[in-house]
Amino acid sequence: MSDFIVADRNFKEFSIEIIMFFQEAEKKHNDTLEAAEQEKAELQRQLDELNEETHHLQAKVEALQANNDFTKEQLTNLKAKMEALRESNGDTPRICDQENKGKQTEDE
Repeated sequence: MSDFIVADRNFKEFSIEIIMFFQEAEKKHNDTLEAAEQEKAELQRQLDELNEETHHLQAKVEALQANNDFTKEQLTNLKAKMEALRESNGDTPRICDQENKGKQTEDE
């Protein structure tokens, strides 16, 4: 009978050790899971910030492109008006020629 009692006591101790082992493993798993969820939430927040910044920068690029297009259109219109004025005055000097004449006059 004493062997049976010792075996029963050893079985109970072993069962308690197994239960404690699984409880510790479950706690570690839950801690790891919680840390992963926190990291996921932080990464999602960073991703949302980057997406917002990307949209902001894209809007800025579009505004700059529109401004560039408008400036090009203004330049084209000014060139056309300048050419029309030259033709109506009967002379067609180039801007470079006028700049060179100004330099020659200054040099003299």
